[in-house]
Amino acid sequence: MKNISIREMVLVSFFAGLTGILAYIKIPLPFTPVPITAQTLGVMLSGIILGSKLGFISQIIYLLLGIIGLPIFSGGSAGLGMITSHTGGYLWSFPIAAYIMGFLVEKKRSFDVRWLFLVSIIGGIIAIYFFGLIQFSLVLQRSLIESFMLAAAPFLLGDFLKALLAAILGSRLGKAIRPYGKNHDL
Repeated sequence: MKNISIREMVLVSFFAGLTGILAYIKIPLPFTPVPITAQTLGVMLSGIILGSKLGFISQIIYLLLGIIGLPIFSGGSAGLGMITSHTGGYLWSFPIAAYIMGFLVEKKRSFDVRWLFLVSIIGGIIAIYFFGLIQFSLVLQRSLIESFMLAAAPFLLGDFLKALLAAILGSRLGKAIRPYGKNHDL
């Protein structure tokens, strides 16, 4: 693996921090134990803009900082207990989602908004929901259908809007930060 440049370290740190800042945007809903948060926007942007490896690393750093006690999980929560809670599957899916999104962007080498919206749906919604719903179902001992109705269905519209926002911002920022061409590295 190549050395990570100072620029890459700054970008990785920025996106880990951005995900943590966006976690403070938390709206609890009375009918589900899962709140609305904006952290998935940070995950989507890190995958789109940083690519697979650096997007993955940024989200690992985010998780590690939260696990050691920095209040950067949903609404300022922290600790290992958050990773093992009913919403923990969403958290530990973040590096996987960022990797999937970055991989897809790198494969096509395109920052087309329509492509990035599809990438955001695949990596930013489907991957996160997949792992999030499995853990939610296991921890709360609910069926997958009941889990979907409680922990996914109420959030679909908002997540599609976040995916669209990530696609628009990712298209503009991605072209500036990670232009593809002869040298497509950061």
